[in-house]
Amino acid sequence: IRAAHAWGANAVRIQIVQDKLVGQAGRKLALGYLADVRRLVNYALRQHLTVILNAQTELSTGFPANENLPTAATYSFWRYLSRYYGDDPHVVFDLFNEPRFCDWRQWAAAFQPLVTYLRRIGSRNQFWVEGIRWGATLAGIPLLRGQGIVYSYHHPGSPWPWQAPVGPATWTRAFGYLAREHIPVVDGEFV
Repeated sequence: IRAAHAWGANAVRIQIVQDKLVGQAGRKLALGYLADVRRLVNYALRQHLTVILNAQTELSTGFPANENLPTAATYSFWRYLSRYYGDDPHVVFDLFNEPRFCDWRQWAAAFQPLVTYLRRIGSRNQFWVEGIRWGATLAGIPLLRGQGIVYSYHHPGSPWPWQAPVGPATWTRAFGYLAREHIPVVDGEFV
């Protein structure tokens, strides 16, 4: 927190291991882990930071599943977190960390129902939705229906920054056309 204040930061992104919170099938709730998450989030909010919560689904110690796109567990994950933060304007829901091994058709088929579900259960948060290829690109993205959606990219041009030059030409290809159309875009993760 001291470092955030020293840098003038006003937001923190917290990756929460989805399977640790709700299990791979989404049928259990780890109350101790939830309490830890809530304690951290509430502390950051008291420090006047915007908190971005992220469903982390890549390999993690003790949690070997590597979900490429939202699953039933993702719905369960957000259902629980919506109970605590679904109407807090200082909490952003970053719906799924780095979608991978999919095309835009599969991506849209996974994310539109999730966005619709979260709005239906009453979540009023801003949603960050990451692009394909580990969030590396938004080029060709089919826009989702709904309000409060911000499109997020990570390491534009490549999920591995050392494999692609990063600069204005890469940014234009990865997300520049969205910005020109005044569609909200955020750099959700950088190195």
